[in-house]
Amino acid sequence: MRFAKCLLLACTALSAAPALADDAADEAPGDAIVVTGELLESGAATKTDTPAIEVPQPVTIIPSELFEAQGAISIGDTLNYVAGVQSNPYGPDSRIDGGFIRGVNALQFRDGMRDVFSYYASIRADPYNFDSVQVLRGPSSMLFGSGSLGGIINLNSKLPEFTETGEVQVRYGSFDRKELLADYTGPITDTLAVRAVGLVRDADTQTDYVSDDRVLFSPSLTWAPTMDTSVTLLGLYQEDDSGSTSQFLPLVGTILPNVNGQLPNDLFIGKPGWDRYDGRLLQGTVLVDHRFSETVSVNAKARYIDSDLTYFTHYPDSYSSPANPYVDPEQRIIGLYSDGSVAGMEIFSTDNNAQFNFNTGEAIGHVVLAGVDYTWSRVRKTGGYGYEFIDIYDIDYDALSDYGGGLPRGAAPYEDVTQDQLGFYLQDQVRLWDRVSVVLGARHDEVGSRSFTAPEETWSATTFRAGVIGEVIKGVSPFLSYTEL
Repeated sequence: MRFAKCLLLACTALSAAPALADDAADEAPGDAIVVTGELLESGAATKTDTPAIEVPQPVTIIPSELFEAQGAISIGDTLNYVAGVQSNPYGPDSRIDGGFIRGVNALQFRDGMRDVFSYYASIRADPYNFDSVQVLRGPSSMLFGSGSLGGIINLNSKLPEFTETGEVQVRYGSFDRKELLADYTGPITDTLAVRAVGLVRDADTQTDYVSDDRVLFSPSLTWAPTMDTSVTLLGLYQEDDSGSTSQFLPLVGTILPNVNGQLPNDLFIGKPGWDRYDGRLLQGTVLVDHRFSETVSVNAKARYIDSDLTYFTHYPDSYSSPANPYVDPEQRIIGLYSDGSVAGMEIFSTDNNAQFNFNTGEAIGHVVLAGVDYTWSRVRKTGGYGYEFIDIYDIDYDALSDYGGGLPRGAAPYEDVTQDQLGFYLQDQVRLWDRVSVVLGARHDEVGSRSFTAPEETWSATTFRAGVIGEVIKGVSPFLSYTEL
């Protein structure tokens, strides 16, 4: 998937955007110009179109214009300036994304449905494929089922629009990073709109012999026969040819001194050509919205994910004796693990709900949400290990084992886990005097798990949520919240 190394300068081509107002010269001197806009909506926080300022939960929305301007090249990078979030907590990592929210590893969702169920069974999402990234701090189990105590990260896919616009970008960056990106959306007919997002990348990384190559294509189609109905089909194909930038170098020789000097930051510990993190990802998503009236609407979504990953890596034995990991007096020879695994992941998710808007008094409004969601996932892994020794200050790459290009000897299946979760949830958002918001909710889940190494297990749980937020003065809205995990 490598393409010619002839991309020299970064440039961006944008289509012309339609005017948002008539020419001022055509306006009479006394005419008023009315400007309208929308408050940032909480989206995933309540699964309703509620302004974030009315949600008793810390919600941060990072639009694509912001994280692209900041130079984000991974989902972890989009979280760099979010309060309460530690992005890329283990440093740059070409295998996984995300961050710690309030000190706890966050779960990743896409379009309101969870899309990562296991480490090292899938490839990273690309920020160019999303309109925004939402961060919900605190437990969100009432709406999303079993989750993280710290919070969740929700990625909002780019979807078709009925206003034609598009761009083509050519980028060049550090470590010989070359990218060609394109994004186009527009109407086909009065009721059909399309979008196509594509990316091709050829890049090295800060670690020798580790590439970061990617091909991505995400087409989508929206059918909107009326103002009250829309159906969107969203596809994704992504292929990564990469490796692990995390080399797990020993303390002695990096942070602690070694008589042989400092190990270089770009040092590669492994077998060139064997070490890899190569994956393929296919996704198909359908999103349906229909409004029966001003008071009743329904929302339904479903997604199927198929992912395959090959992860071959070497890493030094830096853990058996961290203060003295070397086996020779000269502090040069160290043990080296080889770890190879082949993983497959399948996920089916669906989330369906009905929304009811009504008043129970002149100054009391309700948004009631009732829904059911279901997730099924299966993760399978086969792997094996090896062990040898290297001179870490003069690695003989040719002498390292490559196991004939495949898994280490003795490889066997070690994981085959199937899980399913069925959840029912009910939420009432009460708006009082257009100043105070109260959110009440309850959820019940049934969860099952099966594995070839353990008998089938089932669990059930009921969780609750309550919160209140009020605008004391304009722009200041303290809140109290109680949530269960």
